This record gives sequence, C-alpha cells and structure tokens, in this order.
Amino acid sequence: MTDLVRYEQPSPLLRLPAETRLQIYRHLIPKDVLDVDICSPRRSAAQQFGSLPRPGASILVAQLFAWESLIRDNGLQMLLVCRRTRDEVLPFLSKLTVRFHCTKCFEQLLSNMSHGLGVGVKWMKHVEIRYQCEDSGTVLRSVGGSLTPQLSKFMVSEAMFALQRTAWLYYGRLDLLERDKWKFEPVPTNQKSTSTTPDQITAANHVMLPAPGSLPPVFGHTFVPAPPLRHVNKLWVISGWFDT
Repeated sequence: MTDLVRYEQPSPLLRLPAETRLQIYRHLIPKDVLDVDICSPRRSAAQQFGSLPRPGASILVAQLFAWESLIRDNGLQMLLVCRRTRDEVLPFLSKLTVRFHCTKCFEQLLSNMSHGLGVGVKWMKHVEIRYQCEDSGTVLRSVGGSLTPQLSKFMVSEAMFALQRTAWLYYGRLDLLERDKWKFEPVPTNQKSTSTTPDQITAANHVMLPAPGSLPPVFGHTFVPAPPLRHVNKLWVISGWFDT
C-alpha cells in the first residue's frame, strides 16, 4: 500500500508552483527561433567515417544523436512528461519560428517526430525552410543547367507545393478549412549569414545575367561600358503557418 501511495504522488516538478514551472520552461525553450540542421552532423560523420568499410552505420548514429540533441536541448521532451506539462509548454513552443536548413531537414523532422514515441509536430505553428535551386539538380540538368529568373521562381514554387503536401500528411488537410498559409521570398541581400541564410549576394547564391535588351561591347570599336547586370535568385525562404 505504501508503494501504491508513493506512486500516485505527483512528481517534484508538478509540486512546484505554476509560476516556477513556467520560469523553468522559459529557460528550456528557445525564445524566438529554433534552428533545425540535421544535414551538418550527417555530413561531418560522412567525412569522418567515409573511409570505413560500412560508414552508413556511423552516419545513422550521428543523425540519431542530432535528433536527440534537438529534442533535449530545446525543451521538447516536456511534451512527453504528462498532459499537464504538455499543456503548459505548448504556448511557448507555438510562438517559435522553426527554421530549417533545407527541405530534407523539414521532411525528416516531420517523419521522425511523428512516429513511435515522438513528440509530434503540431506544436509547430510557423516554419521557415531554406531552399537552394542547386538542390533540384534534376531540373537544372533537364534545361541544360541554365537558370533564369522564371525558372528559379518556378522551382521554388514547386518546392513549396511539395512541402505543403508533406505537411498535410502530418497536420491533415488544413487547406480545406483555410487553416494553413504558405509563401516564398528570396533571401534578403543584407541579411547576415546564419545556418540557414547567406549574408549577401555572392557567386554562390546568385547568377549574374545581362539586363534585358542590352548588348555587349563590340570588339575593335570605341569602348562601351558593360550593361548593368541583374540578379537571379538562387536562394529562397519558404514560410508556412499552421492554425491547429
């Protein structure tokens, strides 16, 4: 009987005043942005263990540790403690912007956190996903590798629709009730570099094209200044909002 009574007693965390628990959650959960980058640990493991006979197992272990660190270091494990802690941390998590390194990180997070004893994904209300046109190499090869403004915009719009369909698998068809919203925009040229965005226009994230209707200087004639160049955006941010 003593053991039964001890089992029914609330945990030390739940015996704390609600105000104290909320202060603890504020220290566990990021304030504004949660960055998700699973590709970097996997890439580091591939470089480190690529010479092994079976490097795939080491890469998988590195990826699993990355998922575990993401959950542990950002307070997501509180979703699994009990219903009360879940209800108390959800308002903090719903205010986060979850920023993904790439589309693959977004798809893998939804898949990994929705299965088994995962923390689920419906706590995410706002996501930002980095998209780089080079990630769709098949499309570029099919058009000879020439990237134009129209093609760049078409590629990111198709990527956005694919991400929206992926989200429907885990959130349900929010679009039927107009409870999700998506948009894409180029990365601002003055935005500082982070794990998900470049810091300025460079050869790595933009393609330089002559302005429409301009002609190059004619060899052997009086020098004519080169026409102004226009930028073709190669790096975009796809944003999604979920009203669940």
